[in-house]
Amino acid sequence: MAVKLDMSKAYNRVEWAFLEEIMRKLGFEERWIKLMMVCVKSVSYSILVNGEPKGQIHPSRGIRQGDPLSPFFFLLCTEGLHSLITKAANEGSIRGFSLCRRSPRLTHLLFADDSLLFCRANKNDSLKVLEILATYESVSGQQINRSKTSLFFSKSTSEEDKREIKEAFGVPEIVHYDKYLGLPSLIGKHKKASFDYIKERIWRKLQGWEEKLLSQAGREILIKAVVQAIPTYTMSCFMLPRSFCHEIEVLIRKFWWGQWGDRRKIHWVKWGDLCDPKGEGGMGFKDLSLFNEALLGKQVWRLLHNKNSLFYRVFKSRFFPDCTILEAKEGHGGSYAWKSILKGRGVILRGARWRVGDGESIKIYGDNWLPTATNSGIHGPLPLEFQNAYVSSLINHQTHTWDLDALSTALSPFEADLVQKITLSRGQSRDVLFWPFVQSGIYSVKSGYYFLKSEIRSTVTQAQAIPDQPKPPWNRIWKLCLPNKIKNFVWRAVHNALPTNLELTRRCIINDPICSFCSCQGEDVLHALWSCPSLSQVWDGDPQWSFRQTARYSDFAQLLSSVLDAACNVELLATIMWTI
Repeated sequence: MAVKLDMSKAYNRVEWAFLEEIMRKLGFEERWIKLMMVCVKSVSYSILVNGEPKGQIHPSRGIRQGDPLSPFFFLLCTEGLHSLITKAANEGSIRGFSLCRRSPRLTHLLFADDSLLFCRANKNDSLKVLEILATYESVSGQQINRSKTSLFFSKSTSEEDKREIKEAFGVPEIVHYDKYLGLPSLIGKHKKASFDYIKERIWRKLQGWEEKLLSQAGREILIKAVVQAIPTYTMSCFMLPRSFCHEIEVLIRKFWWGQWGDRRKIHWVKWGDLCDPKGEGGMGFKDLSLFNEALLGKQVWRLLHNKNSLFYRVFKSRFFPDCTILEAKEGHGGSYAWKSILKGRGVILRGARWRVGDGESIKIYGDNWLPTATNSGIHGPLPLEFQNAYVSSLINHQTHTWDLDALSTALSPFEADLVQKITLSRGQSRDVLFWPFVQSGIYSVKSGYYFLKSEIRSTVTQAQAIPDQPKPPWNRIWKLCLPNKIKNFVWRAVHNALPTNLELTRRCIINDPICSFCSCQGEDVLHALWSCPSLSQVWDGDPQWSFRQTARYSDFAQLLSSVLDAACNVELLATIMWTI
């Protein structure tokens, strides 16, 4: 059975003497303990009466809400509960839950004041858990909130045992936990329904902002800092359905272009282009599906390198006992969290590189180990005896050099030359999997996301055979000393995302693309902001814009690049155009 504990006013009830003794028991230096207790005991409160602070209240227990140190103090307190449970488990008084035969037994999971205890559903284990909780309550000051504490039993538990245990604990039973630590604990066939709470939270946020008069630059900040941060925690554990990510992106797009209710707005730039980095002409929004995969790649990296963690030991014993996470199969009966991690494995398989040590962990064919920037795997056909072999079969372990005969037999001359450039260690060293896109070699979500974006970009470029065109110097544009709303206006002008007659005609909004001021030619962005004859009174009065009469530009992007290269007052140019 599982007991989900909820502590009543957890921070307010911490006894100072207990906290001090816990730190002493854990081996902290006495001077350090005194410094920490000064931080805890120096608090005082006043009460506002008719807007004026009255009195000085000096508490005798509790830790401050919102203090950066308080979560760490509370973790020290929970060490007391952890020690009591661990001692009882070692003595055999309680027996935890094991996911499979090889898995470590879980007696408890603690996350601040949110706790899960596991034991056998019998009278002896239940009484021992109650005894531990009573001891912890008496010394720490904590008190269980029984109205929010609940029990969960396995299907094999008899009704008689359930009744006895519920009477002993004085708390209700629940059929299954809806959420634990903000995540759904059970995900069935209807996955989108399990994650609907994310979409509802985003929708409520956007509804609250729609009434405010926000510029597009303001909306950009809110989207990045709040809206796209809401699903991040869930996406680090589960793979959200692509259609669900698309629905969230639809909400974001509508808000970005100023659409709400039945009032429709033109979406001037494709969402894929908006998701490009700002230095490449986008707005830096996240492609949620790719970001989801990059987040799950972090879990795969942890399962490869953090082999002492409880996360690794439980998943290793259950899902890949005889291999690494890179060779693991999905199998039957795996949880959705496990299946999600496997879907995030692709970013590591495609992007990570092997540094050759003894060659025992690297397959000749299939792994990335050649010293090249791209296509670092062996692609040519291998002889039969080398098809499932490891790199160690290409090494002379006595001299710690490459076996030239094996290289010439197994690989093409080009690949053999590349392999010989790899320097082997003279001592005993293991193969190392590293991430080549950061200096530390340790995978990060940011670098993983940009790797996935670059893959998509290169695929699109190859498929469409897009010629290399000069791009506007975006980094210089975004670094201009201008308000964000004007820089955002310049970005829209470069992308032809302004409601000129030519663009409105192309979208079948109006029928006539001719400029309504000069009636000479079609009104595109360059004409509306720069070359229209009716703007001569704006530009011709200042000699620094005298080149307007002679220079000819094909579009607004070319004009902007020319002005930037000529070291003109770009800030003044952009501000005048924004005013126009």
